[in-house]
Amino acid sequence: MVEGAAGAALDGAAEDPDLAETAWCAYAWPASYQQSGNRTFFVNQAGDVLATENTTPPLRRSRRAPPG
Repeated sequence: MVEGAAGAALDGAAEDPDLAETAWCAYAWPASYQQSGNRTFFVNQAGDVLATENTTPPLRRSRRAPPG
């Protein structure tokens, strides 16, 4: 499901609340590229943990808090 900037689905589909309670994932990456680390991690509801080396510099992003 593609998510818009405000957090709503772009295609008009609603999330299934039952599925949302059982299927999830989380990502973690270093706060400062190549200074506090250079690996990105992924974990899902089954406890699968994946890691990858960050071989490209991170995207530049705004330091402002998201609206809302």
